[in-house]
Amino acid sequence: RMGSLAEAKTLVSFLNGKIPNGLTIPVTIKYSGDDGVPLVKKAKQKMDNGEQIQVGLVRKWDAEKQFGFITCDEIFKTTQREVYAHNSVLSRGRSAPGDTVLFFLFW
Repeated sequence: RMGSLAEAKTLVSFLNGKIPNGLTIPVTIKYSGDDGVPLVKKAKQKMDNGEQIQVGLVRKWDAEKQFGFITCDEIFKTTQREVYAHNSVLSRGRSAPGDTVLFFLFW
């Protein structure tokens, strides 16, 4: 958790485009939203309420129908399905097929 926007920007500049230890390809780090602050506050509130952050990979995007699917091992173990993601969610995070994403479930 970042203590300030300046701290987050420093972390992004340090990691973006670099290959962290244990990985073999560079990572891309982007803010979600203009400065990320409103969404970070919303995410913090969700975590404070006990909601779990999920990790997945954007697998597919249907441009015509404006939705995609995220593969998430934890969700698949329970439901045997991928996670549906509407365009508004993927575009807000500037996510595309092949991107690793963090997300909350909305049932």
